[in-house]
Amino acid sequence: PPEVLESRDSYFTNLELSLEELVQNNGGKASIVIAHSMGNNVFLYFIEWIKVRHPNDWQLWIDQHILAYFAVAAPLLGAVETLRGALTGITFGLPIAEASIREMSVTFGSQAWLLPRVDSRPGAGWPVDPLVVDMRHLPGRVHRSFSIEEVINGTAFSVLASHDRQCANMNFVHQKFYNQSFINPISAPDRPPIKHVISAYGINERTPVGYHFRT
Repeated sequence: PPEVLESRDSYFTNLELSLEELVQNNGGKASIVIAHSMGNNVFLYFIEWIKVRHPNDWQLWIDQHILAYFAVAAPLLGAVETLRGALTGITFGLPIAEASIREMSVTFGSQAWLLPRVDSRPGAGWPVDPLVVDMRHLPGRVHRSFSIEEVINGTAFSVLASHDRQCANMNFVHQKFYNQSFINPISAPDRPPIKHVISAYGINERTPVGYHFRT
């Protein structure tokens, strides 16, 4: 989780110092930041952290140290595949059982950082409920659709926790590190206040918008 990156490793403090050193050693020229995939979540959190760190002159700090930001394959609204990883596990071709990698990954503090998130801008929004669970083996059969809001606020994992131990683990991480963060790391980000922002994405790739699980 981002707060732990700072409290345990001083990650954002070190990143701030690194950028200041780079600019100083480059004759005062502001830097160019390139972030890939989840690295964009880390960098955008860093920008919000800078606002808290420099409450009176954060824009000046950014202008002096960051000229441009390249966002490569940025999951700005999260990734619905995170739900698949949390519910079944994704091996990415590794020689390990899905159940085993799921048991491990739901305890990772970073997994919830990639959950699909709410975009409240007019005309935006998730096209379907991103998660539908149909547990036919349970008495009375449990069938539930979860909206994007219920996914991002942790309701989905809280409800499923009573039926599935791994969802209980995911819910614990979500509640501890994301629902109580002083900087919200799982909100849809605004355009960062950087002079040049360039987003680069692949095209013509089929992208899932939700999953329906039956057990």
